[in-house]
Formats: sequence, C-alpha cells, structure tokens
Amino acid sequence: MERLPLRTLIPGAEMRTDNTRKRLEEGFERALNPLSTFTPARDSASDDVFCRIPRGEERAHFAYRDDRVFVVMDRYPLSKGQVLVIPREHLTFFYEMPEGLIHHFYSVASAAGRAIEDSFSPDEGVVMLARGLRVSHYHLILIPVRGGDFLSAPFSLMGAVQGFPASSREDILDKYRRLGFSLEAPAVSEDELEEDTRILGAAMPARMSAPPG
Repeated sequence: MERLPLRTLIPGAEMRTDNTRKRLEEGFERALNPLSTFTPARDSASDDVFCRIPRGEERAHFAYRDDRVFVVMDRYPLSKGQVLVIPREHLTFFYEMPEGLIHHFYSVASAAGRAIEDSFSPDEGVVMLARGLRVSHYHLILIPVRGGDFLSAPFSLMGAVQGFPASSREDILDKYRRLGFSLEAPAVSEDELEEDTRILGAAMPARMSAPPG
C-alpha cells in the first residue's frame, strides 16, 4: 500500500514536525551541555509516601536498600513478587536524575529483575513500567509475568496486534474477548509480603555483585 506524505494527510504537519524537531534538538543540546543552565522542574511537595518510607515513617518491606536507592515489595501487586525500585531523592521524572544516580538506579533495577527471576521463576519474564504519576515520585514497577495471569493477556494481545508473531483477525478478536476474563489482580497479605521480602532479599546480594548475563 502506498504511503501518502504526512503533509498530504495533515495540512501543515510538515511545518509542525520541523518545529518540533527543532525544539527537541535545542532541548537535547541544553541537557547534554555540561555548562547548560537547564534546570528540571521539581515537585515542591516532596513529602510523599516514597520520601517517608526510607525515614521509617511508612511501613515497607525492603528487599534491598542503600544510600541512594531502595527496592520494596509492592503492597498492591498485579503479580506475586512485584517490586518498586525508588530513588531516595525526590524526583518526578527519570530525566531529573543526576548523572551519578541514574546509572546506579538502573543497575539496581537490573539486579532486582534478575533476582525476581531467580526467586519466583516467572515463565514470561519480568516487565518494567516507569511511572511518576501514581505517586509523584519517580519509580519503576517490576512485574513478574506468568502465562495466563493479569499481564500475560494484554501483552499477548499487543504482540498479536503488532504482528509478533503474525496473527489472524480471528485470533486478535479472540484475545480481545478473553482479555475481559483475565483482569484479576491477586490479593496479598502481610505474611506473604514478609515471605516474598525474605526470598527476594536473599537473592539480591548475589545479583548486585554480578554483571548481567
């Protein structure tokens, strides 16, 4: 099928695209220039639940913590073994992280993902969702995915729609129909959180000291 130029489909789109590209290029130049005066917007309300957790003002189940990042079991998981990876510093978006923090933060996240695989053996791996909106304090949600559970269905549907692998229209419609019967998140007790914390906490030190692979 022939693809029409963007300017044909949307009058003025080419001009808007050029302007957007120019603004992005200028933004990258400012952000990457070490002498840049770029200052990310910070949320002044920096006393959210994720700020209070490391101070001991909110109950949490720590699978890992150091002076910059901590990993806690999610109290409202979609799947057993789900964790949150959180910087101690109050940041709303990932691009606000100082250069010295961002590498360490994602190294901890990588170690946590591998520890989840070691500890809970999710057969479809561990997915990572990045949010700063549920709580206005940047964090990653690491979710073990198992065949037939809450997340398996939408990811299977996404793969079908995007053609990985190629799927028939009937297969896609069937996945849509079955999706409605898959959206059940597990309830979790304090005892289960404690046990999951113990299991994952035992796996974290080895993963923090070993490179991926």
